[in-house]
Amino acid sequence: MTTTLVVLAHPNPGSFNGAWADATVQAARAQGDVVLKSDLCAMNFDPVEGAHHYRDQTGGEGCFDPLKAQEQAATAGQIPVDVQAEVDKLTQADRVVFHFPLWWFAPPAVLKGWFDRVFVHGALHSVDQRFDSGRFKGKSAVFCVTAGASHTESAPGGKEGDIAMLLWPTAYTL
Repeated sequence: MTTTLVVLAHPNPGSFNGAWADATVQAARAQGDVVLKSDLCAMNFDPVEGAHHYRDQTGGEGCFDPLKAQEQAATAGQIPVDVQAEVDKLTQADRVVFHFPLWWFAPPAVLKGWFDRVFVHGALHSVDQRFDSGRFKGKSAVFCVTAGASHTESAPGGKEGDIAMLLWPTAYTL
């Protein structure tokens, strides 16, 4: 049985992105998938990584190092509750379907922040476990993206920029 995680990064669940995410959930269930959902805006997911998410993580000189804080939290079993819930969903998922618009030539900040906080160093990746040797090798991801621009405007040389180039950082994150 396939488990599909649908991640929505749009503040309006009634938007086209929200409706598309709902359609994805229905289609995945219709084909027999177990479906997990993360509506980041509805969850009020805090996209800003910071020391306030961790105990005793300011460093010796008041300096916060996100990778060290994440690794220490993962080792101690103290990953923030909101992040652990997302880590659990990712770990269960065989496929992740991301629904988001492009705003100012990039995904919404909440999605980037979700990556920053949820791809926990020491839990989901490490120096040795990433890219083609990462924990999620063999799983799939799909982007369902709206751009508010035509195909021509979003093509190479288009005034909105080449959508493949705009999505490259997000795709490479995975």
